[in-house]
Amino acid sequence: MSMKWKVSVLITVTTAAILLIINTFVYYQVKQVTEDRVMAYLLEKGKRLAERIQPSTLPNIDKQIASWIQEFEVTQGIQVVQQDGSILFESQTTPDSRLIGETNAGVCAETGVPLLENITIRIYDRAEKEEIFLSNLQWVLIIGSLIGIGLAAIVSYVIAGLAISPLRRIIQQMQGIGINELNQRLTEPRSKDELHQLTQSFNRLIQRLQGGVDQLKQFVSDASHELRTPVATIEGHANLIKRWGKDSKEVLNESIDYITSEAQRMTHLTNQLLQLAYLEQNQPLHSFEPSEVISVIHDIQHQLSPLHDRIELTSDTYSHAILAGIPADILQQILLNVVGNAIKYSPSGECIHIAVDQTSQDVYIHVTDAGIGIPAEELPYIFDRFYRVDKSRSREYGGTGLGLAITKRLAESYSGEITVQSIIDKGSTFTIRLPLETEHELISA
Repeated sequence: MSMKWKVSVLITVTTAAILLIINTFVYYQVKQVTEDRVMAYLLEKGKRLAERIQPSTLPNIDKQIASWIQEFEVTQGIQVVQQDGSILFESQTTPDSRLIGETNAGVCAETGVPLLENITIRIYDRAEKEEIFLSNLQWVLIIGSLIGIGLAAIVSYVIAGLAISPLRRIIQQMQGIGINELNQRLTEPRSKDELHQLTQSFNRLIQRLQGGVDQLKQFVSDASHELRTPVATIEGHANLIKRWGKDSKEVLNESIDYITSEAQRMTHLTNQLLQLAYLEQNQPLHSFEPSEVISVIHDIQHQLSPLHDRIELTSDTYSHAILAGIPADILQQILLNVVGNAIKYSPSGECIHIAVDQTSQDVYIHVTDAGIGIPAEELPYIFDRFYRVDKSRSREYGGTGLGLAITKRLAESYSGEITVQSIIDKGSTFTIRLPLETEHELISA
């Protein structure tokens, strides 16, 4: 069943239930008011009749009351009953001449006779007019309810169709958006209602999906490009060995060195791709020991300084420990990527400085170099996969173009972030913000 029919049936059933409740209430209220009015009328007539009965006239009560019968309507009758239940007088109804007390329908009112406590007058009224009125009212309510239900069904069907038609247009537009049409967007309704919110949410979803697909295409293209060079190099030197390796040991050794170098480069690239994929599909550790920032920085200095004596690596001196809400090995990897990148693009004899400051909630690690700098238009993209600022010199500097992407994802995994400021030919400053840990305890990421 379509939503249009569901809405129509729901409105119709609800309308029928409401009409049933209202009409039932109206009918029984009118019936009660009618019966009360008839009862009040009969009591008043019975009281007037009882006042006319005297104890002296009791032996001839039937003759006396018979003279008062013309005061009653044809649907009314009277009984005079003693306390023991015996009937002193009972009128007959017309036209069937049945005793009024034998009829089941109608209304009966009783009143006692003054001065005669053992005598009661009963006045009956078959209330035929009232019964006809109530019967007509019942049919009017039933027919009116059926008409109302029918009109509700028609109107609800039309209204449901009008209300759902924008949704149908949205569905048609959604069905026309395939994997190759992710640049299309739904037309947003003018009214600021739920359909407008639905359209906006879907458009944002398509935008994110398009970004993911574009990123995936770019990733496949870049990965293919990055792997094509070492594969071609390995293939070329393998052919060279096949052709000349047997006759020239120099060619053999040189080709083996090239193949080994390219194989190591492919291994490094593959490991970084796997790490990045793992970071994007898994949550960080839920419990870990917070890292002591100053100690990790000193470890980085001791690890890199002997390997790069052309660069001076310095840091400030701190009198107290600073704890960050991130595992020490993860912080070390982040700093190795950032500092290694700074070393790679800094001329010989320059200084790379690591500074730390903190606020009440965060710790900031600043890595400043005096390298070649990054153009302002390139800054938004340097954390993308395989992105290199100087593509013409990418082979000279080495690397895979994944280091900063991994660094950014590692920092974000632990509620941190990494930003950069740079001036061409003057250098760059990478700032790593991490949550400050004030107590020596396990934390939750």
